[in-house]
Amino acid sequence: LTGQLEHRHQLTRTLRSLASGSMALYSYESTATLDRDFTVATGTLGLENAFTANTIGSLVAGVQARDYAADNLDAEESPYVRLAIESLIGEAFSLGGSLGSGVRDSDVYPYVSQEYNELRAFGDLQFGARVGLRMSATYRVSSYDADNIAGTAADYTIAIQDGDETTIVWDTELRVSPCSMVSLFTGVRLEDIDSDVGQSYSKFTGRFGTSLNF
Repeated sequence: LTGQLEHRHQLTRTLRSLASGSMALYSYESTATLDRDFTVATGTLGLENAFTANTIGSLVAGVQARDYAADNLDAEESPYVRLAIESLIGEAFSLGGSLGSGVRDSDVYPYVSQEYNELRAFGDLQFGARVGLRMSATYRVSSYDADNIAGTAADYTIAIQDGDETTIVWDTELRVSPCSMVSLFTGVRLEDIDSDVGQSYSKFTGRFGTSLNF
């Protein structure tokens, strides 16, 4: 479950400032004594610049604060960074890419969260003014900390250790905007996960939601 607020302010003809705040709640199947749920509050500031009429780049940096449900895990903070560029190729098609670093939910039991670095490429196709399709591919390298578990290693029958994970993600999202203030979206995602600390596997997920622009 995620909520986000974002503000953009035009500084010059080509430069805008960016400010955002978000809250994400990650929930897992838990037992009465081992609760892996946690929340992440993210605050960022950044700049977006139009280098040409068709090319926009942005740099965003901030802090992610994690709060864990497990009593043995203290709240902690870590940096968040994202560098992105996007270029309009035709009237209705654009290509872009980004580099990012941050914190996300764990793909491996019993770890609670993972820190990641990722490279992402994406393409946007517009079908008129109100319908858009975004396709993306992401290469992500994550790290797991053996101390980032609910309880202690003695509570589990599997080995707990530090390790890395490599993930390739294919994602498609359809967005419909019935008016300028409201967007509805639905998407599917295929992830191929190769992990040092757990089983390697593939997973397929779907999502839907809405966003409001003021």
